[in-house]
Amino acid sequence: MEAHYLATQVGLLPHRGPGSVRVRTIDTGGAGPVSGLLEAARMVKDERCQAVAVVAGDAVSSLATPEFLARADQGCRDAGQQRLMETDPENSLPSPCIPHGYDQVAQWQLRQGLLSREQLAMVSVLMSRQAAKHPLALTRKAHSLEDVLRSRRGTEGKIAPATNLLECARRADGGAAIIVASSNFMDEFGFFSRVLRQDGVSSARLGPVAATGGLVVLGGGEASGPLYPPEEIDESMFSCEAAAASAFSEAQLLPEDLQWFGLYDCYPICFLRALEACGVTPKGTAGAWVEEMFWKTEPRGLHREGPARAWAGEPPWLSTPKIPQVLVWADSDWSRTNHCESRRICPAWGYCKVGVRCIYSQSQDS
Repeated sequence: MEAHYLATQVGLLPHRGPGSVRVRTIDTGGAGPVSGLLEAARMVKDERCQAVAVVAGDAVSSLATPEFLARADQGCRDAGQQRLMETDPENSLPSPCIPHGYDQVAQWQLRQGLLSREQLAMVSVLMSRQAAKHPLALTRKAHSLEDVLRSRRGTEGKIAPATNLLECARRADGGAAIIVASSNFMDEFGFFSRVLRQDGVSSARLGPVAATGGLVVLGGGEASGPLYPPEEIDESMFSCEAAAASAFSEAQLLPEDLQWFGLYDCYPICFLRALEACGVTPKGTAGAWVEEMFWKTEPRGLHREGPARAWAGEPPWLSTPKIPQVLVWADSDWSRTNHCESRRICPAWGYCKVGVRCIYSQSQDS
């Protein structure tokens, strides 16, 4: 009922004007921002809503560590896991459950022989290098590979067998809001009058907002995986491939059509899986891709070429505050660093929360 509470506090409810106000609470964990965008797009398209505000936030950093761990563990265990913890703790998901769950998947991936422990750690290095560029990021200094591989939690050692402290999601308090509106609503109220292109021409296919550098949701995909790793991990537990395929199909795009990817998650193994699921690199080559990017982005010289590149963002506990930054970078970074004269619509960009949601949008190069 969080949505009802917020709508009441800001004065949307009770609604005394014409029409109706609809509020909904969505809880898909870290995939919430993309879930919210997809639901907003559906409300505009299928329910004839003129404008939908996607509002989210959390305050996990304010919680005392013991309380936070207890809540996180409770959210990642069902009754069967709880009984297993009591009767056979060695074969259950240890506390803290979240990093141990991801760690089991990381260990499985390492056993497949297509990924090294160093390549897994390089993901966190890439994330820190990107985060250090943003003035509001939690991470203000890029980590070295040695920093990641040696990071520990006080005297307690590693967080999990294949997961060190700097590879874990960071707890953060934050919130964000974004409005998804119908093009008719935007036209009716004249929101485009001050943002027309210099030549005064708009894109007939995508509408005036896309023609002026704005963003239009072209499509999205959803898929779900298990709450925690099964006893025998295999490819059937992963869902990012299905979500990406659905998003590509709905948007009528192929991986090579996208020139900017926003791929990140709270643990390195998720980013590696997303690289392959979204077609940035072929199956089984994500580790090698990350290692190549690790050396190309060494401080001696940042590599910024190539028609497609993925962004390893800072691994926040809360994904929501990243959404406005993703939108800003998708529109401005590429217009400065890529040449798109040969294509009118540029670039298409994708945002993926691995395993659950993918969404694609497109904008005109400014």
